[in-house]
Amino acid sequence: MNLREKTLIVIGLFLVSLILILYAASELQLKSSFSELEERNAKVDVERALNAIANELTSLSDLANFWAARDDVYAFVTTGDTDFINYSMNTGSLTNDSLHNTEINLLLFLDSYGQIVFSRFLNSSGGAEVMPQNLIEQLSLYGFCPGCLDKKSKFTGIILLSGQPMMIVTHPITNSKKDSPTMGRVVLGRFLSQKEIDKLSGIAQLNLTIYPLGDPEMPEDFRQAQSQLSYSSPVFVNLLDEDSIAGYALLTNIYGNPLMILGVNASREIYRQGANSMESFVILFSAAGLLFLLMTLIYLDRSVLSRLVNLTTSITSIGRAPELSTSLRVQGEDELASLAISINDMLAELKSAHKDLVNSERRYKGVVEDLPDLICRYSSDGIINFVSASFCTFFSTREQEILGQKIDGSVWQRHLKSARELEGKINENYPTLTYESQYNSPEGLCWILWTARGIFDQAGSLAEIQSVGREITSIRKAEEALRESEGRYHQLVDSAPVGILLSTAERVIYINQAGARFLGASNPKEITGRKILEIVHPDYHKVVISRVKRVTDDCQSCPLIEEKYIRLDGKPIDVEVAALPFNLEKGQAGVQVIFQDISERKKAEAVRRETEERYLLLAENMTDVIHLHTPDPELHFAYVSPSIRIAGYEPSDLVGKPAIGLFFWAGRR
Repeated sequence: MNLREKTLIVIGLFLVSLILILYAASELQLKSSFSELEERNAKVDVERALNAIANELTSLSDLANFWAARDDVYAFVTTGDTDFINYSMNTGSLTNDSLHNTEINLLLFLDSYGQIVFSRFLNSSGGAEVMPQNLIEQLSLYGFCPGCLDKKSKFTGIILLSGQPMMIVTHPITNSKKDSPTMGRVVLGRFLSQKEIDKLSGIAQLNLTIYPLGDPEMPEDFRQAQSQLSYSSPVFVNLLDEDSIAGYALLTNIYGNPLMILGVNASREIYRQGANSMESFVILFSAAGLLFLLMTLIYLDRSVLSRLVNLTTSITSIGRAPELSTSLRVQGEDELASLAISINDMLAELKSAHKDLVNSERRYKGVVEDLPDLICRYSSDGIINFVSASFCTFFSTREQEILGQKIDGSVWQRHLKSARELEGKINENYPTLTYESQYNSPEGLCWILWTARGIFDQAGSLAEIQSVGREITSIRKAEEALRESEGRYHQLVDSAPVGILLSTAERVIYINQAGARFLGASNPKEITGRKILEIVHPDYHKVVISRVKRVTDDCQSCPLIEEKYIRLDGKPIDVEVAALPFNLEKGQAGVQVIFQDISERKKAEAVRRETEERYLLLAENMTDVIHLHTPDPELHFAYVSPSIRIAGYEPSDLVGKPAIGLFFWAGRR
C-alpha cells in the first residue's frame, strides 16, 4: 500500500468518523431537545384542554348565575307561587326545547333547607326523564358541595351520573339586586358527552378523549397513564409511536377525588421536523467533507506526496549503488527540503561510518585470526557464516569447506549447539551458555570448553550464535591428577591412626574414622555438625575458645597441648591436641585439629611414676650402694643412692659424672 492510498484511507476514515460523531452528537442533542420540546407542547395541550373544560364550567356557571338572580325564581322559592313555573313550563325558558338549546340536562331549585322544590332532567337527546336515584342520593350532601353550609358559596365540578360524566354548577338564589338573604340554590348540569367533547376539541383545536376510571373499554395507554398520574404528578406524557404523542391528566369530581382521565393526542410534527433537519445537516456536511477530502488529496499530492515519491526513488537508487557517493537534489525551502538536506548529511556520516566500519572489521579480523581460541559463528537455522583460522587448524579443515554448511548432521554437531538446543537456556538477559566437548585428535583425546553467546535482534528473537572454544586438555589432566591426589589424601586421612577434625569457629564439618572412634562414635556422621564445645570438657572451654580465635582470626598455629574431650557416652578422655589454620569454601577461615587419645599412656605414666617412687624409697633406705648410669661408653651416673656417703661422696656430686674414672681411681686406692 503506497502513501497515496494510506493518505486517502486515513483522511476518509477521519471524515467518516467525524460525520458519525457529529451524527451521534446531533442525534443525542437534537432529538433530546426536540423530545423535550414536544413533551412540553404535549403538557401545554393538556393545560389547554383543562382550560377548555374550565371555560365550559365557567359558561355553565354564568347561566346558573342568570337563573339564581331572577326575582321570579326568588319569589317561587320563597312563597311557593307556581305561576312562574307554569308559565315557564309552557312557553318560557323551562320548556324542553329551551333547556336543550342551552345544553342544560339538569335544572334544580333547592330551598334554604336543601329540599328540591323544582327539577327538570333531560337526556342527551333532549327528552325529559325521571330524576336518577343516585342524583337524589348525592343531593343529601347539601347540593354537591362540602362547603354548602355556607349558603352564599358557589361551586363547579364534575360528577358521575348514571355512569355518565356531568358538569355541574351551583349558585345561591337571591333577588336581582343581590341584597336579599340567600333562600336556596340553583343547580345546573350538562352531560360531558361525546358531542360535548367534540365541541371542546373544536374550541381548543385538540383531539380530546375522556374515559371514566374503571371503564372496561379503557385503552392500554390510558391504563398506563392511570398508573403514572397522581396528585404530585398531575400530567403524564407518553410516546405512542413514531407519529403520535399523547398527554394525560386526571379529572376530579366535586369532592376532589379522581374521576376520569383526559387524553390529548397530537402528531409528532416537531420531532419529524427535527429529524428531517438533522438528516439535511448530515447530508450537507458529508458533501462538504467529500469536497474537503478531494481538495486536500489534490493539494497533498502536488505539494507532498509526489515529492516524497521522488525522494523515495532517489534514496532507493542510492541504496542500490555500490558506494555512497551520490546525494539527493534539494528542491524548495520547506520541511521536505530540510529532510533532503538531513538525508544528505546522514549519507555523508554513513559514508564516513562505513569507512570506519571497514577498517574496524579489518582490525577485528586480524585480532580474531591471531587468537588461539576456536571461533565459529552461525545463524539461528544452523548455517555457518564465519570460522577463525585456529578453528580450521584444530579440526584440520579449510575455511571454504566449512562456510555455508549446516551444523546439523556434520562433524561439528557435537561441538556446536543449535538454536533448538539453546532454546530456553539463553535469552537477552543471560545470553551465554558454557559447555564442554571431546575431540579425538591425532595426538589423542582433547577436551574443549565452549562458550555459546546468543545475538538477538530488536524483537528479542535469536538471530545468530557465536561459539568460542578453548582447549582445556591440560587443565582436565591437572584436575584429574588433583582429584587422584585428593583421593589419596582422603584415604590417608581416613586411615590415619590419629584423629583429624575440620571445623568452623563453632561446628565440626569433618572428622576421620580414628577421631570418631576416639569419641565413641561408630560413624563420623554422628560427630559431624556438632558444636566444638560439645566434645570438649567444660574445664577446657576457655582454652579451646582462645585457641580457635587465634587460629581463625590471627591465622596462627597452636602447639601441642593436653586437653580433655567428652565421648558420646559422657566419658572424659585425655587427648593431645594441635590446631592449624585451614581455608574452607568461599574464603571462610577454618580450623584443622589433630588429636591423639593418650588416656592409656597417662595411665601407664602414672603406674611408672608410682613404681619409681617405691623403688626410690627402697633404694634410699638400703645400706648397699645402688647406682644407675647411662649406657654410653663412659657410663655417666644417672642416680646414686644415699648410702654412697660411707665412701665419702655425696650423691649430688656423682650424678652426671662418668663412672669409669671413679671406679678406676678407687681400685688403685
